Amino acid sequence: GMEAWTKLPLATSDGTNYAIDFPRQPANSVAKYFMALSTLDGAVVAYDHRGVDEDAYRFWVGDRNELWCEDFDSGAEGFVHGGGIPWELDVLGADDWGIGAVTGINLNDPDAPYSGTALVGTALDADYAPNNASYLRLPALSIDQPGLMRLLSYRRWLSVEDALYDQARLVLLDDLGALSSQLWSNPATAGGSTRLADGDWVLRDHSLAPYLDETGLGLGALNFGYSLRSDAGLEYGGWNIDDLCVVELDD
Repeated sequence: GMEAWTKLPLATSDGTNYAIDFPRQPANSVAKYFMALSTLDGAVVAYDHRGVDEDAYRFWVGDRNELWCEDFDSGAEGFVHGGGIPWELDVLGADDWGIGAVTGINLNDPDAPYSGTALVGTALDADYAPNNASYLRLPALSIDQPGLMRLLSYRRWLSVEDALYDQARLVLLDDLGALSSQLWSNPATAGGSTRLADGDWVLRDHSLAPYLDETGLGLGALNFGYSLRSDAGLEYGGWNIDDLCVVELDD
């Protein structure tokens, strides 16, 4: 799958620290990248994204203007979490979400928040529960000023089984709390072998263009929800989220 990618060399002056200059990219486009290491003879090659597109680093190109942000350091006003998944009416469970600090005692979770002193996630400093379902719902967000290229943006440290077994989702809800659309879910494969395992805080952005009018003005309140649903075996760190924002990209 390397044919679609552009190779860029890493440069070093001391043999320890490496850097790369990205060529200029069009404003408001999405750039994705990963790193590859090989033995001198090329016989062994390792990729930091394991050949899985979802694990590649990515960013939208443009200066970011924050319209709304929550870093969880002072609680999380308006956030609601609980057991089950209300927008999947037949799914029950116990609340597995928490807001606070982490210590790094769990190998599948981060050592610290991305910024500040707190984050929100499932089973802080522990793996999520088996045979369970739980959710986190954001406060209703209103976009009342016209503008282009609005994104829901956050830092994510997520580890979860293939979606054949465990499902981590980000969804948009209607005003009544029913499912409107799914923005993202962890990948599912026929063999259930694609475990998602972030090894650091990765940036994830989701375009809000489908939910705004042609001027970028909101068509009503935006209601987002995260969920995690697990089966009976193999649990990992689950969701860890920090610096959750609505941003606008300038040209």
